[in-house]
Amino acid sequence: YRCRYCEVPLHKGKRKTIPEIVGLIDDNIDDINAISITSGVLSDPEEEEEYVIRVIKALKKFDIPIGVSIYPTGRTAARLHDLGVSEVKFNLEAATGRIFSIMCPGTDRELILDELVQSVELFGRGKVFSNIIIGLGETDDELEICVRKLASKGIIPVLRPLSPSGDLKGLKRPSASRLIAVFRMHSRVLREEGLDPAGAL
Repeated sequence: YRCRYCEVPLHKGKRKTIPEIVGLIDDNIDDINAISITSGVLSDPEEEEEYVIRVIKALKKFDIPIGVSIYPTGRTAARLHDLGVSEVKFNLEAATGRIFSIMCPGTDRELILDELVQSVELFGRGKVFSNIIIGLGETDDELEICVRKLASKGIIPVLRPLSPSGDLKGLKRPSASRLIAVFRMHSRVLREEGLDPAGAL
């Protein structure tokens, strides 16, 4: 597994232990009404999924909504649903398959799309999300096609401006004027599809 956008050059590969995570919740439980688990891939997606499932099982005792963002393996949506997870996010990262193949070589964009669609069937419209990075070389038209495709299936695209670093430090962050135009399009498409990100737990 390798995604150029997801690489964090200064990250040393340490992840929190399950007792550390449970302790964080215990120490702050009075101020928490939901839990969001965002996971990278330390070794491989299958191992990461098993780890996240162990984390979820340990957190179920708190009886508050849990959202999970993870790289899916092909059975992830069903497993998370069976555990009582409230919302999921599987990231397409790039607006087009061409850009995805450059930025995330060796990963399966169709698998991610399939898991997103299956997730809507399990979790419902507006409970499934996917990050799309703005500034990887896509046109505004390509970005709108991607946003519309996801939203039409009940998936909320989350648009994230590129923050150039690592392998991508040669790229430029999108301009303010482009971001304003893109977010206006995004808002319009979500309204047309009856999707409201404010409903996220």
